Amino acid sequence: MDEVSNGAVEEAVVAEPVDNDVISKTHATDLIKREKEAAYRKAQREFQAQLDAMKTGETQQMGGMQQMDQNQIAEQVISRLQEQFEAANQQQRKAEYEAYVNEQAKSYLEKMDKSGGLADDFKEMTARFKPDKFKDIFFLANSYENTPAIIYELGKYPEKLIQINNAMKDDPDIAKILMDNLAKSIEFNEQAKQNNKSAAPPLGQPKPSLAAGSDSGMMSLADLKKSPFLRG
Repeated sequence: MDEVSNGAVEEAVVAEPVDNDVISKTHATDLIKREKEAAYRKAQREFQAQLDAMKTGETQQMGGMQQMDQNQIAEQVISRLQEQFEAANQQQRKAEYEAYVNEQAKSYLEKMDKSGGLADDFKEMTARFKPDKFKDIFFLANSYENTPAIIYELGKYPEKLIQINNAMKDDPDIAKILMDNLAKSIEFNEQAKQNNKSAAPPLGQPKPSLAAGSDSGMMSLADLKKSPFLRG
């Protein structure tokens, strides 16, 4: 917007001599139009000045509107930045969580696929375990090397799953201890079998058979990715 030319127009409107006796109706209409345009441009200049004052932190009175002081402007800017920062953080956390879950799901399925011969009912028992319903147990169990054997035990003996899951809600450290005990018990029995020694089943439960397992509906990577816990 050219403020110099706008000022010239306003000066022309003010300085132009007007003879009410000889002025034509057309000329009067033109003068009114020009005066309105001048008033509009003046309002635009005042509004722009108000915006400039907000940017520089100046406090002034324009058109009856008190400008915000520098502290108010700073508070608004900080508030907007905080909102943008939080939104960006949420997006980053969501992306990181999704990547973590995908990695865990891939690792879990790879372990399970390699352990189908652990017991004749391996796939049937492990299919009972629902990662989307026990996501904390899923992540905890997947942190062990013998994840398939742990999941088999939790599927075959649901009371163990409930015990560890309840502990997870009240005290995750206790849940970790229980899971450690289960993992060590499984390892002990596996070592005992390799040494041709008789051993009690994990935590006093019957030992699984070593026969090859039959096929049943195990969860796939696609199924895991569709699980609600992927969304955090």
